[in-house]
Amino acid sequence: MTNTQTYTITSVANHHDAESLSVMMTSLLHHASEPEAFAFYIMDMGLSDQHKWSLRQIAAQFHSELYLIAATPGIFPTMSWVHAVRSRPLAAPDYYRLLLPYVVDTPVRRFLYIDPDTVVRSDVTLLWEDPLDDAIVAAADRVDSTAAGLTNFDASRPFHVGVLMIEAWKWRAQRLSDTLFSHMNKNKSSHVSGLQDALNAVLFHQRRSLHPRWNTTTAMFTDPLPAGPYRQQIIEAISDPAIAHFTGSVKPWNAYCPHPYKYEYEYYRARTMAAVTLPRTL
Repeated sequence: MTNTQTYTITSVANHHDAESLSVMMTSLLHHASEPEAFAFYIMDMGLSDQHKWSLRQIAAQFHSELYLIAATPGIFPTMSWVHAVRSRPLAAPDYYRLLLPYVVDTPVRRFLYIDPDTVVRSDVTLLWEDPLDDAIVAAADRVDSTAAGLTNFDASRPFHVGVLMIEAWKWRAQRLSDTLFSHMNKNKSSHVSGLQDALNAVLFHQRRSLHPRWNTTTAMFTDPLPAGPYRQQIIEAISDPAIAHFTGSVKPWNAYCPHPYKYEYEYYRARTMAAVTLPRTL
């Protein structure tokens, strides 16, 4: 290894996400200049023993590290807000996503969160080259047809939370999990109580924008191109996504999926299946 830096990737997955998580990891490591420099922290919400074995095989193939953390209410027993949000308006995966800054090892200052339903097409280490300065997160703008209805923040677009570069040390120092859970509990009876809304409400002015290439969502291919200077960035993104994100209800494993990068998903799925040999005991 020529670089002593470790690149930390996080995600949250259950047994329904296992295949897509395998594709995300394989495609990411395939494009990485130093795959052995990566460490994956996966919040395990019900992966089977077979799935976990497969993920470990992928990590071993690229000489990267993998940590599977069982998502249970008792994993953070000293944190008061874990028990204070039992009436939370979040789905469980979103709830555990807000705990990821406490899951990674304390020396990790920055990590990249990626949704499982993605194919990575570029070297993500490039994202570590850009300083965040005073920002806590870096994210691409949300550009689907409902984005305008999400924001009263100002004239800018809300950001999409499917790919997030997070300054973990700043998050912990500012106790942002407390702030976010408090915000959602206060707004749980309104239409702005979800994870996307909460992160935008709390961190909108502490974020740095990523090029939409780093989170090229399905809506960018299906919705009309926006007006203004952002239009050219969307054209660049759909022409050559760095991370193709299969948002929406139709996924690449659906036979009728029309997504133009479905076949890259299928390629990495086949590659993963060919590389993973399961023990007969699982």
